Amino acid sequence: MEVYQDMPNGTTRTVLIDPARSGSGEGSALNLHRHHDIGIGGRAFEPFDRGGWNPRYDVPAPLPPTPFGPVTTPPSVPGPASGGGVWA
Repeated sequence: MEVYQDMPNGTTRTVLIDPARSGSGEGSALNLHRHHDIGIGGRAFEPFDRGGWNPRYDVPAPLPPTPFGPVTTPPSVPGPASGGGVWA
């Protein structure tokens, strides 16, 4: 597995090269299905995911839905202000 970072100035930086460790004639294909945690792994997403974790299948559990209110009064977003800086 290889991880690269594209920089704002157009260059690319190599972050990590984690070679497969199969050592057999099948090559790296047998190592692809395993986890390759980088840094602190999935814990890096914790601030953005307040849901649970399903340990049986090693996948995130769904987050609760966002309450938007009744269908008779859907949420609305105010339009942009008119005037300077607004292009129509």
